[in-house]
Amino acid sequence: MALYVVISARAVVYGKGVDMADLSKHVDKAYEDKDFNDLADSPVDALEGLSKGDAEALHRAFNIKTIRQLAESKFVLRAQAITSLAQAQKK
Repeated sequence: MALYVVISARAVVYGKGVDMADLSKHVDKAYEDKDFNDLADSPVDALEGLSKGDAEALHRAFNIKTIRQLAESKFVLRAQAITSLAQAQKK
C-alpha cells in the first residue's frame, strides 16, 4: 500500500480527477498548466522552492529526477510512515 500526500484539503481523489486549490503555490509558473500525469513526470525542480542545484543533489544522492520518483522514493515513503505512526502514537 502506498502513502499519498495531499497538498490541498480540497483535493478529491475518487477516480474522477483531482481539483487542487491553488497549484501555483506548489509548482513553478512554467508547470502550472500541466496535467497531473505530466506534472508527476516533470523534474523535481518544478516544485516551488526546489532549485536546479537541489534537483542535482537529489539526483546524485538518490538517483531521483522526477516528482514521481521523489514521491515514490523508499526514503520518502518510510519517512511518511514513521511520522504517521508517531502522530498515531500521540493519540
